[in-house]
Amino acid sequence: FQILKSLINSSHNLLTGVAITELNDPKVVVDYDCTIVTFLDISDNEIRNYINTEEWKGRAGAYSIRDRASLFIKEIRGSPSNVIGLPMQKIFQILKKDFGLNLFNF
Repeated sequence: FQILKSLINSSHNLLTGVAITELNDPKVVVDYDCTIVTFLDISDNEIRNYINTEEWKGRAGAYSIRDRASLFIKEIRGSPSNVIGLPMQKIFQILKKDFGLNLFNF
């Protein structure tokens, strides 16, 4: 309850770090992505109802934007895939720029 309560009617930063390397190459690219998630102002009763769904279990921050908690999200600034767990846009850019890979050529 307290984790979700602290997110309500405010914004928080979600950071994900990535490190990419090739098996036979010492080159390593390390980067991160930051996404800002803003929650709506919801009631304590709505938080309790969400907790009763048990969708929060095993979720960083006690929510997932792929489940009912998405109803509480006012705005996502940045990569939605970063909020889900892996910043795919960032990874795509690293693979293209630093490793010369195009994910559309596979």
